[in-house]
Amino acid sequence: MAAMTHFDDEAVAGRFIVAYPDGTPCWNDGSGINAWADDVTFISRLLDRLTTDLPVDQTRIFIAGFSVGAFMSYRLACELSSRIVAIASVSGTMRYDQCHPARPVSVLEMHGTMDSTVPYDGGIYSPKGDLQPAPSAAKVTQSWAAFDGCVGDPVQSQSGIIRVSVWNTCKAGTVVRLDTVIGGYHQWFGSDFNPVPGEPDANAVIWSFFSSLHPMN
Repeated sequence: MAAMTHFDDEAVAGRFIVAYPDGTPCWNDGSGINAWADDVTFISRLLDRLTTDLPVDQTRIFIAGFSVGAFMSYRLACELSSRIVAIASVSGTMRYDQCHPARPVSVLEMHGTMDSTVPYDGGIYSPKGDLQPAPSAAKVTQSWAAFDGCVGDPVQSQSGIIRVSVWNTCKAGTVVRLDTVIGGYHQWFGSDFNPVPGEPDANAVIWSFFSSLHPMN
């Protein structure tokens, strides 16, 4: 992830700490895959260690993930909402149906309409090549708008191939946002992997989103 995203460069410029935990061999996102792995406790203990060893502002802890890492980000928003201000999911979806966040969490979903691995309109391709049920990008963000008590319809805007839908009248100053990348593939946008002309720089978008949010009370 560090090599693909170059997120360290964003961290240096933004003066924040970034960590890259490894799922073994993949994350237990709550969908039944790798159910033996207690990854929520793993991440919680990692946060304990980081906040002990490093000068971390515990009111500004964020999670970002790509693909299965994005699935895990949603589970963490559900189960560690008392510690996490916001998550960013790139080319992901939420497959955890036991989500009961203790407090509102801001959510950013970035998703390409031509994603053939985690389709924008729903579903996820399994290793067997079949499409398993999973909600669409729009459905996931609508669910989080409900979790966060957002009021009204999302504000819509578009610049180039990027269409943005944002709920910004939500409880505790939280924000729920969907960035649709028209023609975008299953990728970390702005990386060297299979880019499309005009796609966003996920690093810059994610940090801009995170840094604009209110600290957790």
